[in-house]
Amino acid sequence: MTDEDWVPSPCIRLCRLGDDGACIGCGRTPHDVLEWYDASPDRKREIRAAADERMERRYAEHRAPGDG
Repeated sequence: MTDEDWVPSPCIRLCRLGDDGACIGCGRTPHDVLEWYDASPDRKREIRAAADERMERRYAEHRAPGDG
C-alpha cells in the first residue's frame, strides 16, 4: 500500500447513532463501519465523502441564522 492508497478512518471514538441512523462522531452508517476494513481506497474515499455530507447536513440544521 502506498501513501496515496491510505485513507484515514474518520472515527473519533464517539460511537453512538444519531436520529438519522449515522454515527454522531464520524457520520458513517453501521454498514459503512462494517465495510470500512475490506473497502478499497476509492471506496473509503466515497464512504468518507458521504459521511462528511451527513455531518454537514446534521450540523447545518443546528446553526443559528447568520452563523455561516
